[in-house]
Amino acid sequence: MASTTSWAGRASANDGWAGRPAATAARNDAAELAVASSPSAASAAARSSPASSRSSSPANCHRTGPSKSPSSAAATPSDSFDTIDCPPAAFTPTLGVSSTATSAGADTALTVQIDRPDRQARLLRSTVSLPPGLAGRLGAVPACAVAQARAAACSESSRVGSANVTVGNGSSPLTLPARVYLTPGFDGAVAGLAIVVPAKVGPIDLGTVVTMAKLRVRPGDAGIDVETEDLPQIVDGIPTPYRSIQLTINRAGFMINPTSCAPQTVHGAFTAANGMQATADTTYQATACNTLPYAPKLTATLGTAGQTRKGVKPQLTTVVTQAPGEANSRHVEVTLPDGLGANPAGLARACPVEQLEANACPPSAVVGSVRADTALLPAPLQGPVLIVKPKGGVLPELSLELRGPINLRLRATVGFGPHGRLKTIFDGIPDVPLSRLALTLNGGKDGILTSGIDLCGRKAPTFAALFQSHSGVQRSGTVNARVPCGAASSNGMRATATLTGVKKHHPALRLKVTAPASLRQLQVTLPKQLRGAAGLARVSKLLAGGKNVRKPSLRMKGRTLTIKLPKTGTRTPDLRLRSGALRIAGKLKVGQRVTFTVTGIKLNGKKVTAKVTARARA
Repeated sequence: MASTTSWAGRASANDGWAGRPAATAARNDAAELAVASSPSAASAAARSSPASSRSSSPANCHRTGPSKSPSSAAATPSDSFDTIDCPPAAFTPTLGVSSTATSAGADTALTVQIDRPDRQARLLRSTVSLPPGLAGRLGAVPACAVAQARAAACSESSRVGSANVTVGNGSSPLTLPARVYLTPGFDGAVAGLAIVVPAKVGPIDLGTVVTMAKLRVRPGDAGIDVETEDLPQIVDGIPTPYRSIQLTINRAGFMINPTSCAPQTVHGAFTAANGMQATADTTYQATACNTLPYAPKLTATLGTAGQTRKGVKPQLTTVVTQAPGEANSRHVEVTLPDGLGANPAGLARACPVEQLEANACPPSAVVGSVRADTALLPAPLQGPVLIVKPKGGVLPELSLELRGPINLRLRATVGFGPHGRLKTIFDGIPDVPLSRLALTLNGGKDGILTSGIDLCGRKAPTFAALFQSHSGVQRSGTVNARVPCGAASSNGMRATATLTGVKKHHPALRLKVTAPASLRQLQVTLPKQLRGAAGLARVSKLLAGGKNVRKPSLRMKGRTLTIKLPKTGTRTPDLRLRSGALRIAGKLKVGQRVTFTVTGIKLNGKKVTAKVTARARA
């Protein structure tokens, strides 16, 4: 804590006597007695100072007077007092945790309480380690700047809860209410809390005292540690023996429960003003995990336009998405398609795990990138993907270096699935809600994958996925990869085509073209299985340079569709033929590949042509 007042001395662990100027000793004694009794007694206590009434010393403990001979002068502020017959101080604080709702994954309000028995060593600082998954949505609350927080100048928009701070000795200590605000991170923490205590005892007003606490993310399980700064032992010359600190975080929509219903430990570590250490544990357990939905979805994109033939080193992007309110994933396995293997040259760049742990991997070990989005943080986590050589392992591993408001490292092992297919395994994923996790492995000459098949062949590359949640549910399935089977022509024009709606016989087509120069007209020859429908133009959309073209001119003759582009031309026409613009004229099944011929006419009248293949989708 920091106070708006300052004082050069510090109380001893037990009695708050040492270091106080003698001129203020009587007032300090009286104020401490007031804290130990009631606010109504504060005024009267401030006018008296019976030294023998100090209740902070252990039983059978007393002070001798100043070390003076009978003939010496009166005691001065520099004289010392001796405390004798004191037993060793005890220090056994206790920890309690409760919440308003225990349902897994539900919003909740959390109360943490620290109690210190009377006549024990004084509490100086504490760290409370919350279980993984019990966390706050930091991005949901505007944080109060740290400087403002230390000056007790936060607005209510940053408030996340309240507190009760109980100080004093004896049977009637004083409880002071406090307000709790969220702050940005400081000293390496992801965020902070400011506990603002108006220190007023009856007619005695000591101003406002602010305690700062850091919220740190543990690197292993991504749980939160709440770590206080040193609590002030004296405020304006008055000792503050803390008996109880009760912190409640109850802002609506801020705190969220874990999605695991396993019993978990809340751990407290405490330090006394005299240096003594103590720990205390309590349990926390979410309930009703069986009511949590769990439906993660995987999509995969394999290859890039013009880089889909057999023997290429394709780029791979996998994306896992989850809806809000679902259980969080604990274990994920993704099995690559048959025919997709490892590139030995790429694997040779693996960084030894010892270098990884020292954060000393070379740039050559970077094989991709990753991005994770979570509602708990105000910004996404993103960073490189490294290939790693484990100790004594044959197959390499992947390390996802997630960086941002916090830094996390996720490790993935590599194994083999059915029929020798490569499999990537993520185990022990923290209980954190990830709305989206996108992983890209680079392609090209440095790619770590190689294709033994034509990715645009008749059969679509198929990925298999297995998901296990923290709530104990398992899901599995397969997904066909999206392959950009567009072609790059010898004259530099590129095109991609996406054909959907085939299963219900309502085909829709999206055709994107990138030309080496501006085009004034586009001609598209449809495959023999497709024809234009009457009123095609009414259910079509044309973009030129990303801008919508009003009332586009489309004319169908036979299997050739002619599209007039803006007079100024465009290099990037984007044609969208919605459901009803085309009809099926022959046998066309889901998964079947069809070819479109695209001809562009430049402003100077010259033609450029490309062929593009699309797989019919449901």
